[in-house]
Amino acid sequence: MIDLKPGVTEQQFEEFFATRFLPEWKVPGWSIRLLKGDRGDRAGRYLVMYEAERVELRDQLAPESNVLAADFYEKYFKPLEGVAEEWKKLALYPSESTIYTDYFVVAGN
Repeated sequence: MIDLKPGVTEQQFEEFFATRFLPEWKVPGWSIRLLKGDRGDRAGRYLVMYEAERVELRDQLAPESNVLAADFYEKYFKPLEGVAEEWKKLALYPSESTIYTDYFVVAGN
C-alpha cells in the first residue's frame, strides 16, 4: 500500500510511475503494476503489485520476508536507487513501513 506525501497530486505520482519507474524496472520473470482503489476502504489510494512468474523465482531472489539475495539486489535493485529516491519524495516507498503480503495462486482461471 502506497500513500502519497502531502502536497503530491495523484497525477504527479502516476506520471512518475509510468514514465520514470516502469522504464527502469528490468527484472526478468517479474512484472510490476500500480493499482488505484476505485471503491471500498482504500478508494483513491494506491497499491503496487509485484508479480513473479513462479514462487520458486521469488524464493531465489527474495529468500525471506524483507530480504533480497545480494546478487539480485546488486544487479536489479541497485540501479533503481536513483529513481527510488525520486519516489520517496512523492510517496511512501514500498520498503518504508508499508503493509505488504506475499500471495500465491491457489486456484484460478
